[in-house]
Amino acid sequence: MRAICTRCKSALTFFAKEVPSHKFDETSGGWEVLRGAISGAIEGRGGCGRCGHIVNVLQWPEDCYFKVTVPEGLVWAWNETYLPILLARVAGDKVAVRQLAMKDRWLDYFVARIPKFALLTKNRERIVVGMSRLLAAAPPS
Repeated sequence: MRAICTRCKSALTFFAKEVPSHKFDETSGGWEVLRGAISGAIEGRGGCGRCGHIVNVLQWPEDCYFKVTVPEGLVWAWNETYLPILLARVAGDKVAVRQLAMKDRWLDYFVARIPKFALLTKNRERIVVGMSRLLAAAPPS
């Protein structure tokens, strides 16, 4: 994940703590799928390469580095890997979305959950320009 350092406002890399995705159900003898949260407090460990600040908990998506605010809400991506498919979906490039999603099922899962307001024509330019600017300014991971 890419996040914003609370001390110097530069990009930092954050490694989230693994959370279980399944739980054994004693009653049925099967496995229950646990739904993970994508917002709120995320535990893990990260450090800023610029000022040395250590982070153990993020408030997601407020601390997200790749985020753009539009009048209807916040559009964000976990890291640089998710940006090409986000930008292709916002721009309406169905061919690029399909080609990128075939390589990674998590990208397809991410695209299916992009909020509807991010796909509106009036928000396209703001999102594409904002995300491109953030990607150019981000230090390599």
